[in-house]
Amino acid sequence: MAEREKARLARRALIETLKKPNFYAYLKKNLPAQDGLYSLFGVYVIGATYALFFTTPEPVVTSYPKLYEFIINSVLLMTAALITYPAWPPTFRDKRFITFFWPLGIGYLLFFVGATLVLMSGYNEVQVMIFMLNLIIATLLLSGSLVIGLAASGVILACTVWYLQTGSMPRAMEISLQFKLIYGLLLFSSCWIALIRFRQALRLG
Repeated sequence: MAEREKARLARRALIETLKKPNFYAYLKKNLPAQDGLYSLFGVYVIGATYALFFTTPEPVVTSYPKLYEFIINSVLLMTAALITYPAWPPTFRDKRFITFFWPLGIGYLLFFVGATLVLMSGYNEVQVMIFMLNLIIATLLLSGSLVIGLAASGVILACTVWYLQTGSMPRAMEISLQFKLIYGLLLFSSCWIALIRFRQALRLG
């Protein structure tokens, strides 16, 4: 009975939050407990993003040099900020800034950049696999509902930017059965992690 009462109160609190949202407090709860995680995430993004760069076909890179250059420079700038954040002087470590920069940075780096490079590569298997891995990483760092919102926004924005640049969407490559199985496993794992984190948030709420 006690567990049911807690669940009922948690659901009521969630509904009240949705009715009167305090986004700053909600985002603040998603900040890492330790500053070192910002640096670790920045290192991961560099490795994952440049793995995507290396699998992007050369003709595509030469066809869209401005878009490619913008992605490279923006990724370098944002990951440098994340990696060095623990060493920033207290004067510059504004809590409000990192509260918004953390989820928006994850959304941009993992989903917008990841989806854009997937489109540029014509749905290359390696690119799609890393994008799915990004989804799992995001579910470990943020709440499930926030990840869904960031992922959807990032993919839609990437598709919109790509369509405005090219006027069409790339055709999907022929995908092997083995890749489909691995893709399905990664998708299931990320959804399962998001569900577990959502249930934990309800209990803690």
